[in-house]
Amino acid sequence: TMSTEEILAECEKLEGMIDDVKKNCLGPGMDCTSSIVNPNFDNRLTGWSHDEQYADGVWGGLTDSNPCVERWNDNFDFYQTLTGMPKGVYELKVQAFYRPLSDTKQCYDNYLEDPEMDEILAFIYINSSEAKVKNIGSQKPYSEPLEDNYTTVGEGAYLPNGMKAASNVFSRGDYDNVVRGVVTDGTLRLGIKSTTGTIEGRWSLWDNFRLTYVGMDKDAIDEVMPDYIADTEALLDEPMSEAAQKALGGAMAAASKAETGEDAFAALTGLI
Repeated sequence: TMSTEEILAECEKLEGMIDDVKKNCLGPGMDCTSSIVNPNFDNRLTGWSHDEQYADGVWGGLTDSNPCVERWNDNFDFYQTLTGMPKGVYELKVQAFYRPLSDTKQCYDNYLEDPEMDEILAFIYINSSEAKVKNIGSQKPYSEPLEDNYTTVGEGAYLPNGMKAASNVFSRGDYDNVVRGVVTDGTLRLGIKSTTGTIEGRWSLWDNFRLTYVGMDKDAIDEVMPDYIADTEALLDEPMSEAAQKALGGAMAAASKAETGEDAFAALTGLI
């Protein structure tokens, strides 16, 4: 006897309840990729946002089987913001690569000579934690030509040079990247960005976002702690009130003395 509008309202309410259960029942090591809308881009760019001062992502690739997203020669910040997430450390995995120059073979040759020769300006991130995206040249070349567009980097050796080729290599599980970040207030922003590039021909490709709740594991917190301590040390060199300086100094001292994951997380919260 319910109207269509009433049925839709009840469905929305149930979906919200299911989402609450998923988030509130998370335990260490649990997969929470379901909290991400459209993590594999099967539904184009639905659920994803971009910083309006930069370019948006472009959807394409093998659209019937494993689509991906790209940005060529533009700065971008492509993300989702999740709310109501339990406090703790999270791990994000994303398949992605960055081509720092227009010439894929040159990128590959440079990487073989020195992996740090070409600067990587694309990052995956969780909140303020970020990790460089893999250089396109870091992958062992493929022994057969790839979909649509590829570059020959040696005899019988190929790397992707188009979106369909990228979809092909992503479907094999290659170019996986990982970063860990911290949630203290229920808000988790995750994404991929390149906001400082000026080099002609730079190219970023990405696909398949996966999110895991690590929790209050002390080893995981110790892994991300140095970045926050470094930021705090830099802040202490800036003008601030005596009370703020004392609070930051106390948080750093607590971080060095923490024996449990909960203590380490409490100290980390004081540094953020």
